[in-house]
Amino acid sequence: MLSVAIFILSGFDAFGQQADELLKKAKKEGKILIKGIPIQPRKKGDDEKYVRITNANGEQWVDRGAIALDLFEKAADAGSGEAAYILFCYHCLGRYEGEKFASMDPKYIGKDNWDWHILIGEKFFQRAVDLNYPDAMEYYVVQKEGSYDDKKKLVEDWREIYDALNGDPLAQYNLAERYKDSNPVKYEYWIKKSLSHKNWPLLARAMYANWLLDNGRSRDAKKIMEPAVKRNDYMGDNMARFGFLEWSRFLVAERVYEGDETGAIEYCDKFYNIEISPSKDLDRYYKLHDANFLEYCVSYYDSPERKRLFEEVYKMTPNPTDSLILYNRGRTYEAWGDSIKAFDNYRKAALGRHSGAINKMFDYASRGYVPEEKDLNEVLSEVIKKEDPVTGDFMIPGSYANWRTYYVLGEYFYNSAKDYRKALRLYYGCMDELGCPQVVKGACARQIFKCYEFGRGVETDHIEAEGWLKRAEEIGDEDIKGLYDALYPKEE
Repeated sequence: MLSVAIFILSGFDAFGQQADELLKKAKKEGKILIKGIPIQPRKKGDDEKYVRITNANGEQWVDRGAIALDLFEKAADAGSGEAAYILFCYHCLGRYEGEKFASMDPKYIGKDNWDWHILIGEKFFQRAVDLNYPDAMEYYVVQKEGSYDDKKKLVEDWREIYDALNGDPLAQYNLAERYKDSNPVKYEYWIKKSLSHKNWPLLARAMYANWLLDNGRSRDAKKIMEPAVKRNDYMGDNMARFGFLEWSRFLVAERVYEGDETGAIEYCDKFYNIEISPSKDLDRYYKLHDANFLEYCVSYYDSPERKRLFEEVYKMTPNPTDSLILYNRGRTYEAWGDSIKAFDNYRKAALGRHSGAINKMFDYASRGYVPEEKDLNEVLSEVIKKEDPVTGDFMIPGSYANWRTYYVLGEYFYNSAKDYRKALRLYYGCMDELGCPQVVKGACARQIFKCYEFGRGVETDHIEAEGWLKRAEEIGDEDIKGLYDALYPKEE
């Protein structure tokens, strides 16, 4: 048995040696790929199938690029993950040894040929993965982000990963960001790679410092920012402005975590002064220079990953009254999945006449989060005007007259208040509004169908209902696909 095992292992060694030898030959020939002049005089030993030109004197020229690619494929077949990866990069990315060549650009090779190259390249990519070639594994982070209907977009993202693997500091930062939420070890690995270059991006340094700060590593965060403080020239950094924004964010967060509200507010000035054209709201808060100014600057970056920072800021201003601040809190709680607190903040902001919060309040109310009757009536009186008790007619002021308000109010009156007459009018109004998306029109048509089919807010009318159901299906409302045939089968 021992002799059999030794024979098998030696067979594997020979197989691996063959792959290495083929890869070495392929790389030698592969240099021609970069030069872009693959047609060369035939050498002794070149196979006849590579001959492309024969002149009157019998002299022959061969395609050395094709020779190189065939050698890479043989090496991949022999078990070389590197060879398979090189072929993936050639076919899908138009890259070889860190260089790019125009001959693989879609506008030069034509759509059909480009599609063929992508198909072949993806097969070699999978082979490289199956052979556990490390660089190939990095491309999976793109695959995990979702399906790509547009192959050109996939290739663009792949090329960025290729550039990261070949030492581009900005591409390495972008690759790190892809790992930020899913793999902190990989995130730190690639962000540190980005910062190891002499021309490190300011954005990468500031973003990493913020990440460290949010994870309770303030000492490491300060150390990471030290080179940024020392360096005074960012003229060559095309992402510098965003880097300065993140730097300001770091300085604000640092003071917040230290419980220094005054210091945090003062550092918000840096954020304000970096903005090229500050919004009217930012201008307003800047002039107040109070806790709302701090919170507005922080909420500008609202995201679930900064939960700890937000919680610290909220402790500083436990009972805000500003409607925009309340609305931003609602958005943040919603991002965290805390729908009860989100609704409560939207409700308070709606009472302050914040239009976005009013839409949000009714959206939540249509799903069962019903506010107190006093609050509900106060907000309704803001958006429902001149209601005629006999005809049921009403108007919505211009500031709220948009398809989104019509739809969320319609959903509230249909699902919660059960005032189907109002709901029906609002659905009609929503569909008539400029810019109403097809998917929303489909949802409105579905609801109008229900009103006529079941006599809600209008006399039952099955013919009218049939028309609205058909219209909803034509628009493409996925919730009722096939419902039309089920309710109104064709007469046999």
